[in-house]
Amino acid sequence: MTLRLATPDDAGSVLAILRTTIEDSAITFYERVPSLEEMRAKIESGTQTHPWLVIERDGVVLGHAAAGRFRSSEGTRWGTETSIGMAPEARGGGLGRLLYRALCETLVLLGFHNAYAGITLPNPASVALHERLGFTVVGTFRRTGYKLGRWHDSLWMQKQLIVTEGPPAELRVPSDLATDPELVRRFAEVTAAE
Repeated sequence: MTLRLATPDDAGSVLAILRTTIEDSAITFYERVPSLEEMRAKIESGTQTHPWLVIERDGVVLGHAAAGRFRSSEGTRWGTETSIGMAPEARGGGLGRLLYRALCETLVLLGFHNAYAGITLPNPASVALHERLGFTVVGTFRRTGYKLGRWHDSLWMQKQLIVTEGPPAELRVPSDLATDPELVRRFAEVTAAE
């Protein structure tokens, strides 16, 4: 099992995992599957500022976890919205928890203070995963999105990654995980498969 930073070359694998959740469920409110080029661009631009991780076995990507901008105002940049997607054959065996925990620990390395997750209801497996990883319920937004012929609510959960009263340090970027010797060492520890 390998945990690593995602690259644009993972776009096809990420799309394969996303395809069924986009087409057959309201887990995501995307209504169409992005093109390979769109997904490559999304990963490339997203990983400039936020980490995306994949978990793979024998070179086959089984899941991805990503962080992205939560709000557009400068003062909220230490918060991030997180997401996870697992291939059907990789669900329920603890790989998602391993991957998501690594994402949260990577966010700490980069200086993020809060992780936020929006979960389309009902999704008891996702709620349980977030609770196991220390996320707490903030509230439910009613009728957040319309898909598959009906309105869906979203449960919002938060995990405080770094708690401090003083001013936060400036954020690091994912490329620092490959160039800063201390971050390289710490990221290797975070992504060591258990």
